Amino acid sequence: MASLGGVFLLIFLGVNAMLIFLVVCPVKRLSKTADEVSLGNMEAPEFHSNSKDEIGGLADSFNRMRKSLAKAIKMLGSESG
Repeated sequence: MASLGGVFLLIFLGVNAMLIFLVVCPVKRLSKTADEVSLGNMEAPEFHSNSKDEIGGLADSFNRMRKSLAKAIKMLGSESG
């Protein structure tokens, strides 16, 4: 019975580590970049993700949004000057 509990514990720890590595870490990095951009830092680095899942799609959308925002701010600055 104790060995069965040990197996479940190992499976739980493995799944937990995978979730942290595949979901939590990329979302934290994207959140940090989004915070920088929201504070006006348009020089914040692009968020790179090689994955083709939802995190990768979110990263691509965020990078497009950041480029569009920088372009819009540049256009507004040239109109008022």
